[in-house]
Amino acid sequence: MRLQIDEALKHSVVLIEGPEDMLRRRALKELLEASGIDGDDYDSETVNADEQALIEWVGAASTIPFLSERRTVIVRNLLRYLPEDTAKLRMLSDVPETGRLILVTDEDPANADKTKKVKAAWAKAVKDAKGMTITCEIDQAKLAGEFIAHAASLGKSMSRPAAALLTEMMSGSYSRGIGEVEKLAMYAGDEAEIREEHVRASVVANPEWNIWALLDAVREKRVGEAVRQLRIVVASNKKMSEVAIVNVLPQFSRYFRLLWQARVAIEAGANPTAVPEAIASQFPNKPRWTDEKSGTTNRIIPQAKKVTLAQIEQCFQEIRLADSRLKGVEPAASDEDTMERLIMRLAEILNEKSR
Repeated sequence: MRLQIDEALKHSVVLIEGPEDMLRRRALKELLEASGIDGDDYDSETVNADEQALIEWVGAASTIPFLSERRTVIVRNLLRYLPEDTAKLRMLSDVPETGRLILVTDEDPANADKTKKVKAAWAKAVKDAKGMTITCEIDQAKLAGEFIAHAASLGKSMSRPAAALLTEMMSGSYSRGIGEVEKLAMYAGDEAEIREEHVRASVVANPEWNIWALLDAVREKRVGEAVRQLRIVVASNKKMSEVAIVNVLPQFSRYFRLLWQARVAIEAGANPTAVPEAIASQFPNKPRWTDEKSGTTNRIIPQAKKVTLAQIEQCFQEIRLADSRLKGVEPAASDEDTMERLIMRLAEILNEKSR
């Protein structure tokens, strides 16, 4: 990130974006420090994107600085605002050399499609204005090492299996994982090493991880464990049907769509880790195998080698039936019975000998 910060100092418009909130905050802090700006600086101000119009940001950044070389305006929560007339984005080019406009995105997974379009528009505008973009993300292959290093900075060692498990439970999130390492350091108490059992006992996993654990148990025909993971996802204060329809079944469908895409690649004689465009062009846009993180695809590939397209189709049929039962379209004893039957049927189908 240091090289990106040094390059950003040469530009009047800087976009800080990426999926990791902690890294975005770090990038902003380092950029401000490199610019010689502190909290009481007369030549800087911070605004929220949805509280002022673009012309006001540019106007503030164009004000002649009082004591510094540049007048700096920091715009937070950028993805909450986009001018109706996107032609106005050309105003970014009006920021003079005596000003700097720092645009910081906020990520909203619940509105991913909307924010993706807004972010793309801002990224293009910054590029057209000859600005600089700092992308805050981390190589998933290095994530466990980052957790181990952070534990060491807290005076604790962390086993490689513990770091790997934490990476999975955080669904690859650096920001959440770093916070969990700090809690684990306290949870371990006088013990010098953070071990796998500490992670399992104290870390609250991303709900997506619990669904992955549920699917792993289904694939291995460990129905009891699959039901346990289902109850963790649902939690005691929520209705089974609500959580199943909104969260569990969509995640099941996403998993089997990806499994289908991996199987199609395998049957076409292609390497699923590098699917040729001729095959990838047949895949749907969402979810799309070639857009997934390596951690997800690497987890699915071994499973795709053991099933047939016919088995995957059967799984889709069972998911559709469960959805109809939860919505009252098909008769069912109870929502709990519906989901438990679904788990048992998926386990049976996936463990049939390939035909």
